[in-house]
Amino acid sequence: MRHLTILSLLVLVALSINSCGNRLCCATPPDRDELTLKRGSLQWTSKKQEASNYKDSLYITAQLNEETIRFRIKFNGEGKYVLTGNEIALLTVVDGNVTVMEYNADPTAESVLDVQYYPSAAKRIYGVFKANLFRDHRYDRFDGGQYPQKLALTEGRLKIYLPK
Repeated sequence: MRHLTILSLLVLVALSINSCGNRLCCATPPDRDELTLKRGSLQWTSKKQEASNYKDSLYITAQLNEETIRFRIKFNGEGKYVLTGNEIALLTVVDGNVTVMEYNADPTAESVLDVQYYPSAAKRIYGVFKANLFRDHRYDRFDGGQYPQKLALTEGRLKIYLPK
């Protein structure tokens, strides 16, 4: 009886030590990149996002269905980046390559990306943004009334890994 008790105790200890062994169910999932915003009453959460460097600028793009938002900044760490002109753009693209609408920073209202946290060793940025956008005049003739002249993007949040 005593041997059975010791054997049962050893089995119990072995099971508890190995219960999370190499099983993926117990591993903490990686914290994924994300960009969210609110446009009017519409909540927008990107399905695909990435950051890339080109010349002296950092590009951050995020996509949801046919819409893509793009930021272009001269990144130098934490802080506020005032976005003007095409430093922020919201594009509607159909069939994968036909841009039917483009909005850029409204020159009469402020648009800001605030990088609040940048652990440089992790190569990741966390920030918030708000943007006031104006429809690019090149698309006025294609509008047909379905795209407003101005858009406000609020409650924007992003977390994204930077390119190596």
